[in-house]
Amino acid sequence: MYDIINNIKTNTKQIDLSIEKNLHNNNDIMKPYMFQDGKVVPVILDGTIYDVLEYWNEDARVREGFQTEYDTKTVYVPNFFIKINGEFDSWSERRRLKKILKKESLCINSLEFAKVNLDSKYSEIKKLKKILSENYIISVSTLKNIMSVKELDDSIVNTLSSYQANYILDRLNFFMTAYMHRYKNDTALILKFIYNVVFLDKKIVEELQGWDYPYEVPKIVFFDKSNRPGDGALDYLFMHFLNFIGMDIAIVSSSGRASIEAFDFPLKDSVICVTLDSI
Repeated sequence: MYDIINNIKTNTKQIDLSIEKNLHNNNDIMKPYMFQDGKVVPVILDGTIYDVLEYWNEDARVREGFQTEYDTKTVYVPNFFIKINGEFDSWSERRRLKKILKKESLCINSLEFAKVNLDSKYSEIKKLKKILSENYIISVSTLKNIMSVKELDDSIVNTLSSYQANYILDRLNFFMTAYMHRYKNDTALILKFIYNVVFLDKKIVEELQGWDYPYEVPKIVFFDKSNRPGDGALDYLFMHFLNFIGMDIAIVSSSGRASIEAFDFPLKDSVICVTLDSI
């Protein structure tokens, strides 16, 4: 029978942790990835288009409202969830806004971006349905226990760090419990939503990989180039969730047509709408 292996922090390690904590009391000094096993609390910036122009590409730590709790490893990330209607009259201002929005962002030229046709993903959907029907907590360990290695090949279990994957799945469980009551009987919608989170699009994964919470905020800009009203429930739910995990989200509509701001959802007031010079 083997003895239980214990670990002990060396004196040097204890001194290092003490210094780190004292220096961090005022957010003066932060070591890279010191919060990687922590969590993000998004703080929506209710500002103007000029706040977007100034802070869209700035680190979370220099945005108004940034805060950390060292003991709980919590980072309050000030972020944008903004719908931009219309355009500036000035061509130079239009170019400036687009240049700033596109600089470090994943750009999608549609509001329809969630994976909808999942007919070829029968086995994965079947396993997710089992998790849903048996009220399992969705976690990395749950997915590994229920799904095969092949089924999980493109999932966040394999494409993100274990810290990030567990954080996103923890947020997923809370999001569904707190905000998705009205969809509890729409199993098809819920399964598609869960699938889109668990099997996160590779381009979104690339935005999240290596995310050091106090620094550069991962961001997506949706350019609404369609005049079709559409339903949009799955896409809008997914946008809300991506913001819920701390990403910057901007929806740009030169026509000013209603979209996510008209989506009846408990978090709808978190979307900040601004209107530019002309529509």
